[in-house]
Amino acid sequence: MLISTMMTSISITREKESGTMEAILVSPLKPWQIVLGKVAPYAFIALCNLAVILLMGTFVFGVPYRGSIALLLGVCVLFILMALSLGILISTISSNQLMAMMISMVGLLLPTILLSGYIFPIDNMPVWLQTISSAFPARYFITALKAVMLKGLGFMYIWKEILVIFGMMMFFLIVSIKKFKIRLD
Repeated sequence: MLISTMMTSISITREKESGTMEAILVSPLKPWQIVLGKVAPYAFIALCNLAVILLMGTFVFGVPYRGSIALLLGVCVLFILMALSLGILISTISSNQLMAMMISMVGLLLPTILLSGYIFPIDNMPVWLQTISSAFPARYFITALKAVMLKGLGFMYIWKEILVIFGMMMFFLIVSIKKFKIRLD
């Protein structure tokens, strides 16, 4: 999540900062095609990272795998798309690359690691931290991963997590589109 979000936000912000985004926008390409072209390499890198992590987890670290591979990949791809959408949103609100990097790293790194259930179980957190953790998409992703990979549960058990991740992705995209249009007007 952090690499996808940070690299996407920095890449698009760099184009705006250097002034080449305006030159690109006057080309016959539509804005969504330009953004898709900027995001596609990071989506590919994230998918490669996903494959390496799953293979290493299974064959090197012996993590048991009990669920549907198709469901796991679907959840992972949705999460990657959500992270890329968040990167696009950060790029629309950032005025320069440093600001985009700081928002991506400081605003996401520690809260994602500490409040997602990755290190500390969410049920063991105080209620106020549990409430705050519900704003972080990684919480739902980790819950879905554990359910599919370790418990072998199906879609009917994780549909709420999938819906929340999809909703966050759509929210980030809609806000990004609105902010992007405002900046260009």
